[in-house]
This record gives sequence, structure tokens and C-alpha cells, in this order.
Amino acid sequence: MKIGPHTVSRNFSWSIDEPRQLLGSNHAPNPQEYLLSGFGACMMMAFVSGATAKGIQLEHLSINVEGDLDLHGFLGMESNAPVGFSAIRYRIDVRGDASPETFEALRQQAESHSPNAMTLANPVELLGEINAEEVRDSDT
Repeated sequence: MKIGPHTVSRNFSWSIDEPRQLLGSNHAPNPQEYLLSGFGACMMMAFVSGATAKGIQLEHLSINVEGDLDLHGFLGMESNAPVGFSAIRYRIDVRGDASPETFEALRQQAESHSPNAMTLANPVELLGEINAEEVRDSDT
């Protein structure tokens, strides 16, 4: 990742799992839950940044995110079923020294300035490739 002229190297990992109903052990979020939480976290950062810039003191801020996902498409059970979220909803609960109208303006600003929100809201070019190597019995 580049920030200005600087290359920032980051190395971390996280666990991914599925609910037991999808043959997981339910010990960690699944990829869709990470996507939703990444969206919520990005919205929170944009909201807090906007509030700070306007001198608004926040006493409480939480964001609840949920999405509609039809597993028929993911599991290949129906060829015309959508794959991916059909809707993502979020609710910001906030308390601070600003009016509800000011908080709504901050919500709109946060949404329009959140890279994750804009990535979800607008079509994105998805570029993929594979680097595959076949292992043969004689190679082992």
C-alpha cells in the first residue's frame, strides 16, 4: 500500500470460519461478516473524522450493519440466484453536542467519503489472475 510517496508494509492475519450450518465451527467471522464490519469500521472513522473537523464532541457512537445474502447463489443451488449481498443496511447511534440535522449531515458526509462505502456503492473493476503449479507424483 502506498501513502503519498511512502510504501507501507503491513503483515497480519485473522481467522475465518463459517457457522456450523455451513460446516464451519463458528469460532470466527466469515468473509461476509468481515466485509460488513470493514464497511462499518470505515464509516465510523469517516464519521468521527467529520465530527472532529467540525468540533463536535461525541459521547457515544456505534454503527450496526446487516446485509441480505441469499446462499442459493453462493452454493450454486439456483443458477439465477444472486451471489453477494442484495442490500446492506446500517444504523448509526450517536450522542453528542450537535443537532440531529447536523448528525444526519455528518452521516451523509461519512458515507460519501468512506472508501469502503463507495466501493460497495459503485461498480469496481475486479482483476484476477492465478499462479498455479501442478504437483506430480514424481515431484514428491
